[in-house]
Amino acid sequence: MIALGISQAKAAPLNVDNGADLTDIASRLQIIFGGRFEVLRPLAIGGMATIFQLRHRLHKGLFVAKVLHPRLAGKPGIIRSFRAEAAHAARLGGHPNAVPVFDFGELDGLFFMTMPYIEGEDVDKLLQRNGPLSRAETLDFAAQISSLLSFAETEGIVHCDLTPANIRLDIFGLYRLLDFGISHSEACGRERSFRGGTPLYTSPEQLRGETPDFRSDLYSLGAILAEMLTGLPLFHAETLDEIDRKHLKGDWKLPPAVTQDKAIKHLLEKLLATKREDRFQSAFEVSGALAGLGFSRPEFRERLAIPATAKAPIKTVRRARLSAE
Repeated sequence: MIALGISQAKAAPLNVDNGADLTDIASRLQIIFGGRFEVLRPLAIGGMATIFQLRHRLHKGLFVAKVLHPRLAGKPGIIRSFRAEAAHAARLGGHPNAVPVFDFGELDGLFFMTMPYIEGEDVDKLLQRNGPLSRAETLDFAAQISSLLSFAETEGIVHCDLTPANIRLDIFGLYRLLDFGISHSEACGRERSFRGGTPLYTSPEQLRGETPDFRSDLYSLGAILAEMLTGLPLFHAETLDEIDRKHLKGDWKLPPAVTQDKAIKHLLEKLLATKREDRFQSAFEVSGALAGLGFSRPEFRERLAIPATAKAPIKTVRRARLSAE
């Protein structure tokens, strides 16, 4: 799974040994778009897809196309996952902290989706450059992402893989969730390959192979908040198995500079509870707790009046279908 945008934009060569000739893919994209877009360059290459930066030929706006590797076009499960990702992103696209999908389709075995290019800096890079964020910056981040997760709950969508690498701070001060690559029940928490690179943010129930729900995303949010406040990951371990054990045991400690703030300590303890029954039971509850600390998103403040039980956590994620035509 890869995130959209510049976080992994290392000017990848147009011909790489990933099972696809990227020059050929770029040419096929030009045909698909009928000359409306100029394909500028690949931004990121992952195990399932390549991200290309596009520029509209008339108004010069920047976009991205996420293109499934052609070698995967014959795998029905992966095609379903790709379509579900596009559907989920489209359904959440009206939220200011999401990235809308403008188009999705397939031509001669090339599956793609297009969305705006988000200029800014990914949270993981921000932390590497700046170190810990302030209390106010961290709680503002929490308010924005919990607002998005609340909206996702109303749509029955569980993300399953929140990390600092797939959230970007844009140039307007909004944190944007960039990737919905495994936001469906078949992949989420089932196969370690889908967790590659992000074990530090995986909930205990996912590690146990249980079906995740909205509270699993809240655990990941808590791990990110702890890292933002300290500048360090929640756990330090030499192996993935050791990280897993620490998640399962709740073996995390924060410095006194963080835990002496009782409100922060309570917030993190509720988000990072090993048993999901002991966590906040919805993102609406998190938003309410943050509003009590003076942090909420004004444009969604009225949503806080919705009871937390309005959308109870579900055991399986509703799978939306998006036509490829």
